[in-house]
Amino acid sequence: MDNYYKIFFTIYFDYSESKNKTITKFFKSDVDISSTNFLEKVSDKNIYKLWKTHAEKKSLNDLNPDVKYDDKKARNKKIITHRIVNLKTLSEVFLR
Repeated sequence: MDNYYKIFFTIYFDYSESKNKTITKFFKSDVDISSTNFLEKVSDKNIYKLWKTHAEKKSLNDLNPDVKYDDKKARNKKIITHRIVNLKTLSEVFLR
């Protein structure tokens, strides 16, 4: 049976408001992840690495922001993972 995870994180990024105005924005969120999100089998040992790669490639709008963003205007994404919880065993597998 597959593992399911809830990941709590904050993402920071530079966002171009206009031609000469770029500001740093951020939002805190959480997502549910399972093995269907990845090509390889997900375990407690590799979830953090897979999540970091997954989050950097995903659109900002796929990461549950409170408002919609234009991905073409966002750059320099930095993801800070706070906690990863295995929902099957209800145990924390990553805590910062």
